[in-house]
Amino acid sequence: RMKRFRFTLEKILNYQESMLQKEKITLSALRAQQTRILEKIARYTGERESLHERICREAKRGISAGDLLAANYQIENIDIQLKVLKAELETVSRMVEKQLNVVLDLTREKTKLEKLKEKQLEEYRLYEARENELVISDFVSGEVIRAARA
Repeated sequence: RMKRFRFTLEKILNYQESMLQKEKITLSALRAQQTRILEKIARYTGERESLHERICREAKRGISAGDLLAANYQIENIDIQLKVLKAELETVSRMVEKQLNVVLDLTREKTKLEKLKEKQLEEYRLYEARENELVISDFVSGEVIRAARA
């Protein structure tokens, strides 16, 4: 009986798989961070627009100089926060892009190994089929010889 199929690069394939999973987790964390930043940007942008609309409404009715200065100060603070968040988003987006490339490269490498494994398995099955044919052929030949002697 033939020994079981064993992929010669199985340990490397398993290592690639574990590395791929680790890098996917890192990518997922970076994307979550990117999403949180985008949500903050949206929230601050909404606050800024609401504040601006409120100032415009109150300006029509008459707004004190102190209230106008306070509102403008709030808008300036929001603008600073938005600038910081957009810079942070740019950094994290670059990190996401880099990490995505790492994941894609590892996926390609893993795919190559899986294709090689399939090819080796196919070769093993062909070899196994040939071995089975020889066993059957030997058995049939033995039966024919025994029948001829009898």
